[in-house]
Amino acid sequence: MMNKTSMQFWLSAQKANAEKYHTFLEMVNDPINPITKRDLLKNIERNPKLWECFSGWLKDGKLKD
Repeated sequence: MMNKTSMQFWLSAQKANAEKYHTFLEMVNDPINPITKRDLLKNIERNPKLWECFSGWLKDGKLKD
């Protein structure tokens, strides 16, 4: 079994983070059922560690009520 280097750990974390943001943007831009402010608030309450990074979307008016 091969041990991961620090760079490999960092690259894995970067990829996971990019996938998280990509998925969120897909939810924002969904033509049928986009995420709303209410949805995001509920998600932040349920799992702040995962969702709090998107809290800025609550302030800028990009999400529907």
